[in-house]
Amino acid sequence: MGRVPHYPPGPVAFLLPVGPITRTVSDAALMLNVMAGPDDRDQLSLPADTTEYVAMCKGGVKGLRVAWSETLGYATIHPEVARLTNAAAKAFADDLGCHLDSVDPVFENPEDYFPLFWILHFGTLFRTLLPQWERQMDPGLVTLIKQIDSIKAYDCGHALMKRASLWDVMHKFFQRYDLLDTPMMGITAFAVGADYPTEIDGKPVYPGTIVPDLSI
Repeated sequence: MGRVPHYPPGPVAFLLPVGPITRTVSDAALMLNVMAGPDDRDQLSLPADTTEYVAMCKGGVKGLRVAWSETLGYATIHPEVARLTNAAAKAFADDLGCHLDSVDPVFENPEDYFPLFWILHFGTLFRTLLPQWERQMDPGLVTLIKQIDSIKAYDCGHALMKRASLWDVMHKFFQRYDLLDTPMMGITAFAVGADYPTEIDGKPVYPGTIVPDLSI
């Protein structure tokens, strides 16, 4: 976040790190050489540095300290995803010469506060559009937007405090490790039309568009 500037800012700007999606690492490096840098319009943009991303691609990763976490200590994951990602993680040690450790947990489950930031973002951006456009909008998005009406000031303060604690945990974590390797998703593609999976391998999973009452 901040390496590539973002403008105009969103209501919850730290949710929106910006960067290229490319077919290869070298293409991403080429894009970053152009995109990265400070911008006075983005209060979170980082100062310029001297990194030459394309040149960095010529080096290897031998000797890096890699932390592998299958579940981060709390997530549900499908056995097939677990099998494939565990095998892929071992390549860091077996093929690339990294120091690989299995670590769980990495941080506590954030499901009691993180979805609130997502609701704040979309609710603030689009709540005023509902009277005119609700019938044309995705129903799942409408449900997400409307939840902003139930958020209390305490909820926001609690979530910001928990986020600050998580930042501290991860800052210390990356003093011990260079990389955190973990599955991107706990499941393969789920049903068309669903906003999110309701279960993984027969186990119910947290519906990410619902914020619990944090004031209780």
